[in-house]
Amino acid sequence: MSPSETVAEFIKAIETRDMMAAKHFLADDVRYEVAALTGPGHRTVGAEAVANRLQGALDGCERTEWEIRAQIEQGEIVFNDRIDRFWFPRGMFPGGTLSEWPTAGHFQVRGGKITFWRDFGDTQQPLQQLGVDMAEFGRRLGRRYG
Repeated sequence: MSPSETVAEFIKAIETRDMMAAKHFLADDVRYEVAALTGPGHRTVGAEAVANRLQGALDGCERTEWEIRAQIEQGEIVFNDRIDRFWFPRGMFPGGTLSEWPTAGHFQVRGGKITFWRDFGDTQQPLQQLGVDMAEFGRRLGRRYG
């Protein structure tokens, strides 16, 4: 499986909420970073920790879809342009149920495993869609952000 195929299959596993399948694509010492965040939420290290973080992000939503709009591969490096969509239960957020997160992902894949993953994106636009700021978003999901 090519690095690009590894990333695409990893994202499919996330969409189905199968964290065991998603974890299969992660190296034991994978490092995941969200460039738009600072503090403790910025970096997660280890396959188990990343899978738990993903599960926590998905627990609050009813459905998710990560549309890969474009993806390129050069050697072990994969970059993609995505729209990560999350549908939340009606009434959870004042602005509605759908939040779209325009995201650019940077992945490094070695031996069929993702060893590094960094997402870049604007957090303000999706939060405005929901009618909350980062701190309130986290509070409603039972997490601490901002």
